[in-house]
Amino acid sequence: MRANDRVVGVVEVINKLDGTSFTQDECNLLMSFGAQAAIAIENAQRFTRVDQALAERVQELQTLQNFDQQLQTSLELNRVLDIALTYAMDSLGVSMGIMGVIREKEEPGLYLLVQRGMPMEMSRYKIDPWPLNRGIMGRVAQTGQAE
Repeated sequence: MRANDRVVGVVEVINKLDGTSFTQDECNLLMSFGAQAAIAIENAQRFTRVDQALAERVQELQTLQNFDQQLQTSLELNRVLDIALTYAMDSLGVSMGIMGVIREKEEPGLYLLVQRGMPMEMSRYKIDPWPLNRGIMGRVAQTGQAE
């Protein structure tokens, strides 16, 4: 079975009930059946891929809607950061994450207020600012560029 110049399956028929050999017309008919089946297979596979992509997108949108609803339940900074980090980590399937804010008053800097799975020594940056000249987080905090 061919569709779009690609083999998508195989059909085999054997042993006619009356014991005779297949005629050329019967072979042509089988080839037509195979061609139609190949088109149907291609369409079904395409539909399945589109349906899966749509289901994934719907799941993403539902997650974002739930995330938005959760964020609306609190105006407290640490709770908002906690919700955001939880959803980000769950969505990406990661076991370590950190979320912080830049403060410009008091002692200016990047404060890493919510942390999951991080080494204990990172907890000091909840109180002391993360050096902006250190690592990717510092660079992103300074430049606003994630790349």
